Amino acid sequence: MSEAADTVTSKAALLVDEAVQLAYRVIPDQTAQGFTPGKTGFLSTGLKEKRRGGLGTQFWQFRDYQSTDTPRAVDWKRTARGDNLVVKEREQEQADLYRLWVDPLLRYKEAASPHRYKNKYEFSCLLAVALAQIIHELEDRTLVFSENTPRSGRGLRTLEAHAIEFLSPHATNFIKLKNIKTSSSETPFLFSDFWVPTEALKADLLPVMQHFRTGYLIQIADPEEINFPYLGRTQFKPTHNADWSYKVEDAAAVREVYLDRIRKHQQELASLCRIHGWTYLSYTTGDDLITILNALYRSIATSHSGDKGS
Repeated sequence: MSEAADTVTSKAALLVDEAVQLAYRVIPDQTAQGFTPGKTGFLSTGLKEKRRGGLGTQFWQFRDYQSTDTPRAVDWKRTARGDNLVVKEREQEQADLYRLWVDPLLRYKEAASPHRYKNKYEFSCLLAVALAQIIHELEDRTLVFSENTPRSGRGLRTLEAHAIEFLSPHATNFIKLKNIKTSSSETPFLFSDFWVPTEALKADLLPVMQHFRTGYLIQIADPEEINFPYLGRTQFKPTHNADWSYKVEDAAAVREVYLDRIRKHQQELASLCRIHGWTYLSYTTGDDLITILNALYRSIATSHSGDKGS
């Protein structure tokens, strides 16, 4: 193992440890709201009930073949009716599958405040891995957007694989998401600051949104990017390694124009998600991680409850 790979592995182990501890801190918050620990030692609520199977072929379900399936799982009769390989499984065996992605470009963006505990990249990675742990405790599976054909699963090894992918210098960038072969039944979680003009964003985002039935666009920004608290002469740099910067002589004078553009951009993101059945959520690195995870958990659970009732 190279020194660089060893460093990524070490950082991934620390990330997973912190994420798991963070995920389990969600338990008291959920219990206080009337939820009780399930058989896995974590969350089991009336919001998200597992599918129950029974006798008869009507209790079989079918889905697209994935790289983690074995040839034995293929239903060849059903496959012969179409162009894609189809897997047959009992309903009670089905686990929902969530696909996670953290924008690797966030690693080049320093926290707006030098006193911030974590920058957007570290904050997003921690949220994504902690969310995966919560999903695993709900007895569902996760995998990441990657060109390396990742395996889906649950447990510590899966979390470590996710963390290594997020921290890898070769992590999948945004423009490649639409080229990764996925099942439309998966639910993606995309973490980024999404500070890209909406029209430019659509070129790469719309194919992803149109492919999946639903998904989550989670914007992670610095509080300063949302509130623009600057006064007087201020210098701005897009990333820490950028060779150019932009100077404003009187930041207060452009504050309202800036805030108006931010509000419009977020409204456009929210509208785009709404049109395509996705959920748009916006947080900052100054927000409480436990509060965010509670919100994400309840959003997942509630959406499944709605699916079952439709």
